Amino acid sequence: MTVELIKIPDPYTDAFRRLLAKSSQTEPSWLTQSREAAFEYFKRSGFPTVREEDWKYTNVSPIARTRFTPTSDATVVADSLNGNAKAFFYDETRDSRLVFLNGVFHQNLSAMNNLPNGVVIGDFAEVMR
Repeated sequence: MTVELIKIPDPYTDAFRRLLAKSSQTEPSWLTQSREAAFEYFKRSGFPTVREEDWKYTNVSPIARTRFTPTSDATVVADSLNGNAKAFFYDETRDSRLVFLNGVFHQNLSAMNNLPNGVVIGDFAEVMR
């Protein structure tokens, strides 16, 4: 009799490996190493629980149970939001508003007119290039 182990796919690890394969060619080695260390920490510690002081009021277990699908391009979301985005903006934010969709910065939806001296805002991937 042969015992065979079945590997259950881990969508987080799979997505991380795809990200590394895509980005490690274009980013500095220190950034790749930092990403790998952070992911190893996440694999060891997992999602936070309400037993942890900093998370006692935030139950993330529904997020952890959700099927993870990384976004590859938030442009579609941004394009569909462009016409309706103003409904989510407040007059108080007309000069200082940063818009991120699925973790991707969208300069065309953001407003950065009155930034303090020395403050620079931009897409991290573009800055790294």
